[in-house]
Amino acid sequence: MSTDWTQRISALAEEEQQRSTHPEVDADHLLLALLGLDGAVSDALRQQGVTLEAARQACERIHTPHHEEDSPGEARYRDGIRATLERAASQTLPDVALLQLLLQDPSERVKQVLQELHITYENLRLPALKGIPHEVQFTHQRVIPASPKTVWAVVSDPTRLHEWASSFFDHCELDPMGVPITWNDPRTERRWLVTVTTHDTRSEHLLIVEKPVRELRWDTVDPEDRTTPPHRLRLTLDPHEQGTDLTLTLELTDFDTSELPTNFAFRKIVLPAAMWYIRRVVTKQLKTFATDIASAAQTS
Repeated sequence: MSTDWTQRISALAEEEQQRSTHPEVDADHLLLALLGLDGAVSDALRQQGVTLEAARQACERIHTPHHEEDSPGEARYRDGIRATLERAASQTLPDVALLQLLLQDPSERVKQVLQELHITYENLRLPALKGIPHEVQFTHQRVIPASPKTVWAVVSDPTRLHEWASSFFDHCELDPMGVPITWNDPRTERRWLVTVTTHDTRSEHLLIVEKPVRELRWDTVDPEDRTTPPHRLRLTLDPHEQGTDLTLTLELTDFDTSELPTNFAFRKIVLPAAMWYIRRVVTKQLKTFATDIASAAQTS
């Protein structure tokens, strides 16, 4: 069911992307695709007088269409859009979940389109969903005076994790080799499983090469609760005239705000203050990662 739904909405979104001549499938294309599917979201929008053509016109007014030559091959999706689709597909009402997630998207494209149509989420009176995680992202960039190949050799080698992610290894019990790691053949699997054990906890870190010498993903998961979405660290390397432009992005995908208080004071004062503190701590950690990666690369 979820696979069929994902395939159908992806096909519709790609059609809308081609129609707009935008270079990538984006959040507003998924909104238009939702209108093309039968479901709670399309029914609710139609009841508010929103047609597919009206939504297309709203998208064009807000987001100027691109005029580019069609490029052959598989459709490109903007970073994070496929992940949003996958998360929505796992819910009992995937179309409702997708709209909720699109409204949380940092680009605010869908929020702007609905505002243009004079529609609020509350007006739609959609079924309530619990457990839709709110993804929070933190990003840090740094230019490292070493080639992408040299930096990649540091971050993609599981036996060198302790050189730049030392905070995870300060109190762990090491195996005889000195690093608590098991790994598959990188030539075939492009993934390694790192098990970190302290005196009272055990966590697993899955390193996955998404694009060799450019993108690496580091998922952290609690072995006792595999249903919890992982904390995910993405490392992206781009060539730079001074060496390598390193981007670290930490995605916290298990922020479920459905059980939190809804009163004004909490939402407007307590929660923003807590997020400010979290952002400060995480940003400091990402800066430490970048500094240690730079140090390890320069001494390689």
